[in-house]
Amino acid sequence: EGFIFWQAMDDSADGQTYAERYKVCAFPHIAIVDPRTGRSLWKKEGWTQVKPFTAENFAEIAMDFCSRHSFDKDPLPPVKKSATPNINGERKRPFMSENEQMEAAVAASLTSSNHDGKSKGDEDECIMEDDNYEIEFLGTRDGLVEADSEEKNHHFLRSCFL
Repeated sequence: EGFIFWQAMDDSADGQTYAERYKVCAFPHIAIVDPRTGRSLWKKEGWTQVKPFTAENFAEIAMDFCSRHSFDKDPLPPVKKSATPNINGERKRPFMSENEQMEAAVAASLTSSNHDGKSKGDEDECIMEDDNYEIEFLGTRDGLVEADSEEKNHHFLRSCFL
């Protein structure tokens, strides 16, 4: 058993197709994809010189992955997502409409704001679980919100859905 290491530039046609299909949030990006199903089984992205991801790190992960997964067995079925509690302890539905997602995102950004006017999700960091997403507060229709502004309507959000 082994791996095929495929590399593409993010601005090439193949790279753009891959980034859209597998919802790449940051570069560099490396993933293990099941060639039978096309399903992403593991990924790591956005490392830096400060927090490096070395060849040794990948070799260790790849060996561990190979010891737990075999092509002799049928591929794993898709994981069914169950409703999980949100920040307020309420159960969230696993599938929400776009409007429901936007309302939940706005509510979360308003309730999680700290005293300096920034939301807790301001750092650009992707969450690896499939059913999570990050929200970054960008401002209102009338422009950026100042720290002491009371404007709460028409918030613009950027979400990274994984």
